[in-house]
Amino acid sequence: MDQHYAPYAPVRRVLWNVLWLNLLVAAAKLGWGIHIDSVGLTADGFHSTFDGMSNVIALVGLWVASHPPDANHPYGHRKFETLATIGIGVMLTFACMRVLQSAYERFNHPHVPDVGPMAYVIVVGTILINWFVYRYEHNKGRELGSDVLHADSKHTQSDLLVTVSVAASLVAAQFGVWLMDPIVAVLIAGLIGKAAYDITLSSAMVLSDAGILAPEEVERFVREIDGVIYCHEVRTRGTEHHILMDMRIHVDPRMSVLDAHKIADDLEERVKNHFHGVREVVVHVEPHGKHRCPTL
Repeated sequence: MDQHYAPYAPVRRVLWNVLWLNLLVAAAKLGWGIHIDSVGLTADGFHSTFDGMSNVIALVGLWVASHPPDANHPYGHRKFETLATIGIGVMLTFACMRVLQSAYERFNHPHVPDVGPMAYVIVVGTILINWFVYRYEHNKGRELGSDVLHADSKHTQSDLLVTVSVAASLVAAQFGVWLMDPIVAVLIAGLIGKAAYDITLSSAMVLSDAGILAPEEVERFVREIDGVIYCHEVRTRGTEHHILMDMRIHVDPRMSVLDAHKIADDLEERVKNHFHGVREVVVHVEPHGKHRCPTL
């Protein structure tokens, strides 16, 4: 595998570990939520179930993304990781709709859940697991430069807040305040919807090749490099951790091809070292004076 590509094997190991934990949490929340007839806890269980399904989508996406470049994909398969990230956003959207439906039904048919000690054991246990998963994914996402892990850690962070709110609704239910259960479910839906929007928007920016770095900042840096007279048409795309860049530079027209090539090589290495996340730089070298440019 190309050294510039994300270390997919470690990312997949993280996702497998998280998948089993999410399935465990989902089974506990759904099982006991249905048992005590709590729409809030059941909604949280559905949320965790979709977490597991999101992990499966991410694993499939990463498996495709890990394939090396081929005749049909000369630039590699990295964008399949972004497609998998969008898949997570879609799953979150479905989860949001399911939770809202459950809350609507409970508003129309009021009921006080039968809360007991076991419900609190499950809620506290899942809070601790969610906190561990969030820290684990967040740290590994930064370490491995994985957008999928970063997106999923944000998702897990929202899970933590959701489960805390479910605990509050269970306390209220013990005092006969049934309304807190569907209200918490609606709040959960809002958090899920916000996470879905953020993840889908950031992934869409990657697929649409939105710029990552400010061209002016790159141009100022490049113009300080010896041998570069002028720099323009800087373009960037990709993700925060895997930026692809191309630009045009002007050099002395009397310079040999060998010397101009050395300047371009030096420029590439210096740009990669200076700007975090830049993995590839394509430099188009032109003799100064061939095209009009602002007075320096």
